[in-house]
Amino acid sequence: MIDSLYGLKIRNLDGSEFVFNERTAPATNLWTRYVRANDGLSPDGGWLTSKWTCPNEIPEGYGFQVVSLTAAEVTFTQSGDRRYVSGTQDKIAYSSDGRKVTVMGFSDTHNFNYTKIIAFPTIVSQKAASGFGLKVMGSSIFLENTPPLGYAYATHKAKVYITDAFNIESTFPGLTIENAVFFFYTDDNKSFIRLEPSNVQSWEKLKWWRYVSRNRNSTNITAYSPAWYWVVAFTNVQPAQLDTPGFGLKIRNLEGKVTFNSQMGVMTRPITIPGNQIPLGSGINVEPIRRPMYTPTKVGEIFSSDGGLGWWRDLNIGNLGESQISLFQTSTSQQRGYHGNQTIARTATPAIFLDAADYFPFP
Repeated sequence: MIDSLYGLKIRNLDGSEFVFNERTAPATNLWTRYVRANDGLSPDGGWLTSKWTCPNEIPEGYGFQVVSLTAAEVTFTQSGDRRYVSGTQDKIAYSSDGRKVTVMGFSDTHNFNYTKIIAFPTIVSQKAASGFGLKVMGSSIFLENTPPLGYAYATHKAKVYITDAFNIESTFPGLTIENAVFFFYTDDNKSFIRLEPSNVQSWEKLKWWRYVSRNRNSTNITAYSPAWYWVVAFTNVQPAQLDTPGFGLKIRNLEGKVTFNSQMGVMTRPITIPGNQIPLGSGINVEPIRRPMYTPTKVGEIFSSDGGLGWWRDLNIGNLGESQISLFQTSTSQQRGYHGNQTIARTATPAIFLDAADYFPFP
């Protein structure tokens, strides 16, 4: 696959290699930690839920992904003691005027509102950049001013056997679910990584979120599925940290700051697909990616009712076979008094996919 691409081939010491071309993007993590009650939450019009606007702007010309605990939901109207399906609602909004992202559906009673926002310059924006430096297919790569939070690099990667929950700290010392964005890939056809709260099996107070390996053939919340995963963690790195000694390719921007160092992985060939274009139960390819990596994402939910017993399942991105992606269901709650036909809510916000073959050697 890689031999059919054009550009500058870079081979790493571990045997992995990627082609540096116009799709190679210097990503930036705009938000990685939990949104807390003191982060400027305000009512969003829902039942005891709040909205939040990220204070960090999406840089001009950047594509982005927002990962939230509630990306889209089924809505209801009430009549007496019954509630009926009325439609769906996307819980993520983007203002192109202020380049700000607003997320709804948060709780202001705890400090564990899971949110990730990662952005990268689009090919179009890179081609419109300065006329100096290394170019591939007209794209001036890594030459612009560094975003205020720095560029995000693949600073950690590993092949990990996950039996239930992914232990971040034992795999990548110093990293937590709040200071990095994690991408996963597996060729195990029964497994996927799901974002899950600590209290998924009890009514105790929410304490944290975690990544768990689930069985895609079961909606049961206790159906763990041990499998091998290839994991990459992106963390923001300042230019001074990139100016390392040793061999390899370095690129400096017009301010003389290092923005690319081949000793660190970058976001190679990011491809985005809107959440509402990812099928449920069947797979799609992410061209030209061979082994699609994803960050654990709930794109929405599916509601069904049987005699007034409402049943909700969340919709999670996962691998289907070696080269496809799909949405998989996991039960989240049941409640009486809810009526309506089966309804699917999916966000239009794009999800980012990377190629695991750009970070790991495969046969």
